[in-house]
Formats: sequence, structure tokens, C-alpha cells
Amino acid sequence: RVSTLERRREAVAVASRAFCGTPDSQPELMMDWALGAPLADRTDARRRAVFDFLMAVPMVRHGPPNGLILGAPGANGALEAVLLMRRLNGPLGGVANTAGDMLAFARVLAGGWAAFPQAWSEREYKYISETFSKTLAPALEAMHRAAVQRRHWHVNVAAVDPAAQGRGHGGRLLRAACRVADAEGLPSYLECCGARNAAIYERYGYREVARRVLQPPVGFADALREPSQPVIGMLRAPGARGAARGGA
Repeated sequence: RVSTLERRREAVAVASRAFCGTPDSQPELMMDWALGAPLADRTDARRRAVFDFLMAVPMVRHGPPNGLILGAPGANGALEAVLLMRRLNGPLGGVANTAGDMLAFARVLAGGWAAFPQAWSEREYKYISETFSKTLAPALEAMHRAAVQRRHWHVNVAAVDPAAQGRGHGGRLLRAACRVADAEGLPSYLECCGARNAAIYERYGYREVARRVLQPPVGFADALREPSQPVIGMLRAPGARGAARGGA
């Protein structure tokens, strides 16, 4: 488990690299879609700055003491994969969820976890705000509410450093997360994007319970022309088993 401040900052960096992607590794598809054409270049320093901030927010809000960060170190001891999970009494949403995010934003900035990205034009900022606040976030909240209303564990982030993919870290962390939930007799919920990623989680007992295809915000056809890949909500019952194999 990742608990020290230094390790938590390291977890943010791992998640940022994984979600941002590289020319040779796939990014996290939901956020990649939401960023659109303005920040499509995976070598763009502005893109990485955005992911640094976006990953710091959930790590600060949902990490210790509120939740757990599980980490998989490499041979040199540095983290190569991380998984963030939090026990909830029900789905997050509404004004309370927005307020929680805003408080986390302030803590990220005040604590020096990440800087707020500055290198945006006014139109890029408006576009990214529209896709995240008016398209992606409401869709995820609605899917979460529809999928589970009881006490459960929410897997918020699961990420493997691009340089460490193929070493089985992802599978080890998912199995550890399943053990945490099973020990308490609680279900686990997560969202992923694309059928390929959903198939990975099915190996660990998750099943699809919600699906949406996100549409581009009106007025930004030049920034984002196509709907998203399917965004899939997945629920795992306590003790559920899948055909687990080696993972990322």
C-alpha cells in the first residue's frame, strides 16, 4: 500500500504517464477523447501537464486517509503501476461531488502536487471545460448511480507506467483490490473505455452493467469530430471469479 507523501506523489506521476500515453503506448481512452484535437499530440508538454493535474486530483481526494493506493514496484523499488480505490456508501454525484472536486483542486494547488495547466488558448480551455464538466463527468455520475446504490469499493484509477507494461503489474494490483473488497463482502465498481479494456476487467470477475457513447459538445466540430468509444460501467460481486490470465 502507498501511504507516504513521497510515494503518493510518485503514484501521481505513474498514473499521469500511463493516462497520457506515448507514441508507442495507448492513452486512457476517455480522457484522450475529452481532450480532443487541441491536445492530441502525446509528446506535447501541455498534454502531460494536464494529466499531471488530472491525476493529482483523485489521488488527493480519494487516496489516504479516505481510500487506498496500491502500488507495484519494479526491481529498483520505484513504482511501476498504481491502483486507487475508495470505499463509498453509495455513488458519488451532485453538489457534494462537485464540492469535493473543488476542494481537491485547491489542495492540489496549495500542496504543490501539480500546477494548473496554463498553456491553453481561451477556446481550448472552454472546449476542455465543456467536455469534462458537461459531458464526461455527468455521464460517469449517471452510470455510477444506476449501477450500484449500496456500500461498495470504487476503483477510481488503475494505471501501469508505459515503460513497465507487460510485466503483470496490472493483474497483481487488480487481484489485490479484489481481495480487499472480498474481505469486507463488498462489490467493486469501475468505469473503463472500449471493449478491449472491458475484456481485461472481465477476467477478474467484473461484468458490464452500463454503457454510453459520449457525443462531442455542440460548437466544437473542429476540435472533436467523432463520438467516444463506449464508456462501460462494470460491477464485480463479492467473491466473483473470472477467467484471470496474465495482464499488463
